Amino acid sequence: MVQTEVRLSQARNSQDLVAAGYAALADGNPEVAIIAFEQALKWQKANPDAYYFLARAFIDLGDGVNAIETLELAKKRLPKIFETADNGGANFGIYPALEFDPERSVQSILQNKTLLLKDRDNVVWRSYDEMVKGIDLINRKKFAAAVEPLLTALEINPWNVQAHYYLGAAFANSGDLEKAQFILGKAISQFPFAFGRTSRFGEFQGFDIDVKSVIAYYNALAETIDDLKILLGFDGQQTIPAEELRQKYSGALDKWRQRKTPEPALSDSYQANPAQRDQAVLLVTPKYIKCSPDWDKYEISFYLAGTGAAVLTNFEFHHSDKFHTEGHQLAEPRSDQTLASGIAALRDHIDRQRPDIVLFEGNFMGGLQSIPRDELRALKQEFGFKLATLVIDINPPLENYAAYWAEVSDLIVAMNENPYLDEARSFCPVMVYPGIPIDLDLYSSAETAERDIDAIFIGARKRYRDMWCAHMKDAGIELTMKFTEQSLANSIRFDEYFDLHMRSKIVFNNGLVSSSDHALNLRIFETIAAKAVLLQQDFDQLQDYFVPYVHYAPFTNVPEMIATANFLLAHPAIAEAITEEAFAWYERCYGGERFWFTLLAELAP
Repeated sequence: MVQTEVRLSQARNSQDLVAAGYAALADGNPEVAIIAFEQALKWQKANPDAYYFLARAFIDLGDGVNAIETLELAKKRLPKIFETADNGGANFGIYPALEFDPERSVQSILQNKTLLLKDRDNVVWRSYDEMVKGIDLINRKKFAAAVEPLLTALEINPWNVQAHYYLGAAFANSGDLEKAQFILGKAISQFPFAFGRTSRFGEFQGFDIDVKSVIAYYNALAETIDDLKILLGFDGQQTIPAEELRQKYSGALDKWRQRKTPEPALSDSYQANPAQRDQAVLLVTPKYIKCSPDWDKYEISFYLAGTGAAVLTNFEFHHSDKFHTEGHQLAEPRSDQTLASGIAALRDHIDRQRPDIVLFEGNFMGGLQSIPRDELRALKQEFGFKLATLVIDINPPLENYAAYWAEVSDLIVAMNENPYLDEARSFCPVMVYPGIPIDLDLYSSAETAERDIDAIFIGARKRYRDMWCAHMKDAGIELTMKFTEQSLANSIRFDEYFDLHMRSKIVFNNGLVSSSDHALNLRIFETIAAKAVLLQQDFDQLQDYFVPYVHYAPFTNVPEMIATANFLLAHPAIAEAITEEAFAWYERCYGGERFWFTLLAELAP
């Protein structure tokens, strides 16, 4: 990734940016690639490579809507590109992102013949034509009829990856899950790169889940991943009787209220002493995040700003949008001048306030047209403040942001204990705090909110989340899903995100960050703040801070998840008791005061 950053930061023309974007794609960083290609098109609107690979990058993120729009814009601006394979027509023509938006894509292909090459007799195109017929029938919910053209597509070209998925979907939605599982299992073994990881499977599904297909896919995948069999309940467990669940929850709540339950191991790890609250603190984070259709509140900055202002007597917030991470950049193209002006503004703010402590968001690697590490070091030397750097996402395969910033920091603040932090500790102390302190004032209406939604999930579909959601919907639970995929077209605005949490009775969450590793995420604490029940895939680290069956509803496999969700929906008094206990416990142990007082104590002379 470092080389990619260097290439992008050193780009001086459109082709340099395309080359940097292509390198980012090769490194598995489509977010960075999108930045490069979009900047390339601002410099040169008639760059066919930039359009093509921008669509590729959107697809790597699972953003079919923007992929299609990019291709359509390219066709409008560069119509001749689509007329001949010699000028790139082959690439564009074979790449209309059918899997994401079948109806729109089918119409586009049938109406725009220039997308199709003149050579209609080759194997690829004949298979492709049959697949289009099948997709059209699936889109019209004629699943049984779709089987024949999709089978024909595979007979013509057995290497048609998408056709395998759509044939599986056709079988599944026709009621033949056995055949669906067979064809998807064949795809998993034949095309492991496309189907063998959940993050790639999303490419063939679109953004709303095809419940039957997802279930068939994961059943097929379970044949190759033993851990998945346990998650699916293939170990023989069928369900949990409601009476057994009632005894578990009632018993756990009674013991907790009678103080017969030991408090979680790490719950008393944080300071309640306000002795240092008059320290001058400057929070440096972006205020906005890239979101469709424009820019939206960056919730982490608003939570920190709200709690900091409420707890500390000398607190200020510096908006660092102009120089912070590439993912939080403003709409104008980056330049050396933009970066320099952003750093100068920060210096002026520090010079005016003269903070004792700067809390800086460091969830990125400096230097990619963002503030370099040396600039922070120079500011520290000039003004003498202590630097605390917040890192949130530091799980493999991401870069070790904590170790990177630890070289110039006096303290690293992280949400989870993680092997990455060991390297950071060789440079400075580390404060592990469960979550970002939620500004509870934003959630003050939670007590009286109308809970008209049974359950929600909002977030990326990877990490088996589409599997859990598919099984819940298949069981008849009314689950509202928003798969964001961290992309422009599918981002959710904070106001909508907030509203859904306030209206929901249950919020589904799993803490997987890899096939077997779990971590705390912000969704846990937002759910508790919103006084919804946290339906949580259980893991040991969570139990260091909260008590299962008291503060959240745990599950380990599909039958247990479904039984628990149905139980809580049928027993609102128990659900309400969980939300009240969780909120009170969070407010006491992990709220804004504890965060800021602990931070000040860690940095005390």
